[in-house]
Amino acid sequence: MVAEQIHQLRHRGPVVDLWRDFAMLISARTHCHVIGVPEQNFDTFVELFVEPSTAQQKYDFIRQLLIERKDSPGEDVITDLLANPELNAVEIEGLLRLLMGAGRDSVAYLIATAAVALLTNPSELAQLREDPERVGPAVEEFMRVGAMFVTLFARTALEDVVIDGVTVPAGTSVSASPVAANRDPQHWGADAEEFRVARDAFGHLGFGYGIHGCIGQQVARVEIREAITALLLAFPEVELLSAQQLEPMPFAHPVAVYEAGEVLVRLYRQSEQAHGRTVSAAH
Repeated sequence: MVAEQIHQLRHRGPVVDLWRDFAMLISARTHCHVIGVPEQNFDTFVELFVEPSTAQQKYDFIRQLLIERKDSPGEDVITDLLANPELNAVEIEGLLRLLMGAGRDSVAYLIATAAVALLTNPSELAQLREDPERVGPAVEEFMRVGAMFVTLFARTALEDVVIDGVTVPAGTSVSASPVAANRDPQHWGADAEEFRVARDAFGHLGFGYGIHGCIGQQVARVEIREAITALLLAFPEVELLSAQQLEPMPFAHPVAVYEAGEVLVRLYRQSEQAHGRTVSAAH
């Protein structure tokens, strides 16, 4: 899926929006693959779960998909849900509504934001170009500095809790910030604000924690790793032209969530494009 999007980028370039032309499409296609949305339904999925749509439209799509998949099982989430005797039809529909709308935008955001971080830090980019295998461990640093949720949904203390000398009384709601925790100098050191691809960033809160940890975080790591690796290998001269996320933007959600915004890059010079077409023609 990543290779297909790289191919599309090469022919759409030289100037593209990495958010809409690359990151969003990779995350949406992977989401459909894992959940079990057939390829022929991909465009409809994007229309309903990427673009604005009503809850009724979403549920109509899910119910029709469930009817079709009952006779055509596969190795995917929909098949697993249908095979679970503990779930009724309403619960399956609700779970799919949640899963189809959750996580996809977060992965797309991280792919776009990681690209911006690398393209604005040449020395860090050079390290990954020299050794693309290091992209995998660097995903943790992408997550640390690029956490999407400024604040999380509030948690309420069931009893008095003392944290670092501060008492949180029972019944008090507290909203934690992964962004603040991921840049805490007491944990990450004096350079906590800096982007360092060689940093051991495991332990960040980019995927949540404990019972609230993201159930799709391992898939997300693979998506981000493959997307960034392919981008660096395919376009050695890629350069950032502009990125909305480098300037103040409105939050993407009533819960304080960062927006990826447009990420315009130049993938190659016109002469490289002509060479690429010549090679394609030869094949």
